[in-house]
Amino acid sequence: MLFWNEEQAEVLFSDVSRCIVTGEYGSGKTWIVLEKMKRLILNKGGDNHRGIFISCLLPLYNYSDKFVPPIYNIIMREHFDKLVNNLRQANGIDVQWKFYSAQEICEKMGTPVTEEGFYLNLQQFIKNLSQEDGVTSVFCDEFGDGMIKREWEDTSENHMNEEILRNVVINLNDNHCPEIKTLIISLHPNCDVKAFQHCGVSTIYLKNVMRNTANIYNINQESFRGKTFHNFRTSTDKT
Repeated sequence: MLFWNEEQAEVLFSDVSRCIVTGEYGSGKTWIVLEKMKRLILNKGGDNHRGIFISCLLPLYNYSDKFVPPIYNIIMREHFDKLVNNLRQANGIDVQWKFYSAQEICEKMGTPVTEEGFYLNLQQFIKNLSQEDGVTSVFCDEFGDGMIKREWEDTSENHMNEEILRNVVINLNDNHCPEIKTLIISLHPNCDVKAFQHCGVSTIYLKNVMRNTANIYNINQESFRGKTFHNFRTSTDKT
């Protein structure tokens, strides 16, 4: 059984089409983004509905100067493929969704596999897929990873990198990219969500950190009293 807290329910059951989900490590951002994607596929079906899931984590270099993909990407790709296959088999939906890593996008765009190269080319990559493959939905996870440094690190490029991230979001909003109907972004915890005000997207903050099922179980159920969610379904829905 799964339990939604108030902020998670706001993401899952709202009709918002462009949204940044923010929160600390362990607040459930990735899980919520995947669940939102799943529900979107089920609601819209597979006909003429294509989407992509992007992991914004870049690889590391090993001592042989070769890329080492993040373990997270390997796990997420496997989970994504399993989710898509289950939706195909259980619901008879022709799911036209693909998983892309930041490294794959850099290589396809012919740019160095770096944070700057990735984010400077991300919006064009998405627009290309929209025009060539009919992609209408984009889900990004760990957006901003590696771009914003903490206080104890070298923060000299934070402002410039923040502008790069803002420009990506602005150029994918309704006014600049109307062909993309859904844009859901999970923001890396190092990034300040305030930087994305007036970018044409909504923002939702997941304040609860849930590292295990005990924490999930102990969520304050009082927060739901008096709340109404459109198309609200119980937390016993199967995943």
